[in-house]
Amino acid sequence: KLTLPLIAAMQQATEVERRHLLKTVRRNPQSADTVALALKMVTDHNGIALAQEKMELFARKAKDALDFLPPSAARNSLAMLVDFNTKRKG
Repeated sequence: KLTLPLIAAMQQATEVERRHLLKTVRRNPQSADTVALALKMVTDHNGIALAQEKMELFARKAKDALDFLPPSAARNSLAMLVDFNTKRKG
């Protein structure tokens, strides 16, 4: 399954690294070796940090989109939901 950290890492990886991962995934998508290779790519190419940056950008946009609403408990709840989703672990 392609997750944002893996997609971000693949964008930073070399063509050879991308091809190797895709070939490995096609051959045996759920093997321990495939998972290890994907995790290595994410680690080596800062996939988590890049995904975190993207998440923070979307969170800012989501909260900015609430500005048209008048102050209310509902608006506050939506803003808190954005915060919850960006700060939760796992």
